[in-house]
Amino acid sequence: MFTPFAFVKEAGPSYIGLLDTYPGADAAYSVRRLSGTYNGSAMKIRRDNDNATQDIGFDVSGNLDTGSIATFVGGNSALVDTWYDQSGNGYNLTQATTGNQPRIVNTGTLETVDGIPALRFFGTRYLDNASVTTALPQSLFHVAKANALEAEKVLSDSVTTNQAIFFTDGGNLKIARGTTKATSLSFGTTLNRYLSAILVSGANSDAFNDTTSIMANENVGNNAYNGLRLGANRGTPSVYWDGWMLEFILYPSDESTDRADIVTDITTYY
Repeated sequence: MFTPFAFVKEAGPSYIGLLDTYPGADAAYSVRRLSGTYNGSAMKIRRDNDNATQDIGFDVSGNLDTGSIATFVGGNSALVDTWYDQSGNGYNLTQATTGNQPRIVNTGTLETVDGIPALRFFGTRYLDNASVTTALPQSLFHVAKANALEAEKVLSDSVTTNQAIFFTDGGNLKIARGTTKATSLSFGTTLNRYLSAILVSGANSDAFNDTTSIMANENVGNNAYNGLRLGANRGTPSVYWDGWMLEFILYPSDESTDRADIVTDITTYY
């Protein structure tokens, strides 16, 4: 007597993200899924007409679930209450003050950069987590688009020194890890999407704009990183970022060996 065997469908390939290939990030925020082991949401958004909130995850391809955003928001606007940390360390960036939350939908239209969803920072908008603390060396990868470069717009900041770590000022990129150590670089006048890769190790620090070296082996100070704020200076905010952000990844290590490959992964997506 013939007994049919059970047919078992093999599982397809699992999702592989940047953090699977290059693990060890201390904090990671993105509009794409960064790791196959991360099963949480990308962000929590707030609908402005009734203040209802909803977590928004990713589609099967690892992109932000814009369909769920459209269904939830409709013709209204939506702001980002929380940008979730995909590193597994729980360093979520939050903003409880509704008037200070960055925007993801503007009256029914998704905020985008080159067709990819992006958080829009303007006015007094910023996100914060005071618990992120790492000493040097450190590597930062940041995908953004500026709306203006002529005035100081802080991207991230140190809590103990009130000194910006990475910011633009008058069209220049500036990097500092203390109140007196700062380096000004030619950042150009373009307002296109850019990727900054910053490898901070005190007196031997490097910076890249996409794949172009814009700083090599320079001293930017060696203060520890105490707290992470995207969009405004630490302390009482007085200067703010004007533009869009798509991804920010922080490694508590010098990623010189993998920098080029990490940049390739990021630029391939964005």
